[in-house]
Amino acid sequence: MSEAYVSAPGGIWLQPGLAARLAHVDTLVFDMDGVLIHTEESYPQVISHAVQHYFGRILRWPGTATLLPAGETVLFKLAGGFNSDWAVAQAGVLFYLAKAARLGPADLDGLRQAPPTVAEFTAAVKAAGGGLAGAEQVALAGLPAALADGVRRDWDALLVERLCMELYGGEDWAPAMFDLQPQYVRGPGLFNCERPLIDAERLHRSGRKLGIYTGRVRREAWPALQLCQVAGAFADPVLMCADGDHRKPDPAGLRTVVARLGGSAGIFFGDNIDDCKTVLNYRQTAGPGTAPFWFAGVLGGVLGDRAEMIFREMGADLITPSVNAVLDLLAALPES
Repeated sequence: MSEAYVSAPGGIWLQPGLAARLAHVDTLVFDMDGVLIHTEESYPQVISHAVQHYFGRILRWPGTATLLPAGETVLFKLAGGFNSDWAVAQAGVLFYLAKAARLGPADLDGLRQAPPTVAEFTAAVKAAGGGLAGAEQVALAGLPAALADGVRRDWDALLVERLCMELYGGEDWAPAMFDLQPQYVRGPGLFNCERPLIDAERLHRSGRKLGIYTGRVRREAWPALQLCQVAGAFADPVLMCADGDHRKPDPAGLRTVVARLGGSAGIFFGDNIDDCKTVLNYRQTAGPGTAPFWFAGVLGGVLGDRAEMIFREMGADLITPSVNAVLDLLAALPES
């Protein structure tokens, strides 16, 4: 599908005819993870460790196999509906509990080896509509009522969420981010492994209105923005987080940010399927006077090597190796 795009400086691909319209862009809205911040060593590892900790240390099941390697967490993202990383961990635990219910007594090694695979499970979840609801539907399908009830009893989704928070924030950040003192995890959190993807100076001199629509909760988002040295560029009213009323791909969150910014045309930067769907949904529900918005799919994020193909198939307006490349492109355009 490459013929549907035209190349632009910086390794960017654009939909035909879009270049002329970019000069009118006065608003930039960002997802955070994989867009402003490199999170490969934090969230995928958190998910993997949370699933492992749940079975090994909470349920105390024997075995040494890694049930959900960090590299396989992307399969849940590809299924759609998993904007929350904690939901990926919850779905991973549910998957293995349901598999164990079908197998009978098994250790972690046997669970990992037995069918279905994570790839097969997530493909079925995608067909069921994605997200945690789709995962529950697929995981429990065909189980006798007594076994399904047993899986639900063993599936403490709130505890899985807590494990994720403790692993991410650690003893140094979990109290401030999540208002909890770690009980199950000791030491520094994986938040400390994150690093900025954006050149703060480029962002500060962009001259455009700036907002965020993220799956992070507010107290989790601000430290990350400080890490990127861009916190001062974003005012609190234009930071739309998961502890608010909306979650991607709900376009209402994007619409709220745009209204607060008062922009007339903009770009939303994201690295996953739900980010792209947010803009598509925004257009489908647009009313008179709605500011036009285009989606920039950022490569190298959660979708990995599949990102460019997926963004092309979904009809992303821009496909870019980084936010920095688009900032440079916008800076080079003549003022509208």
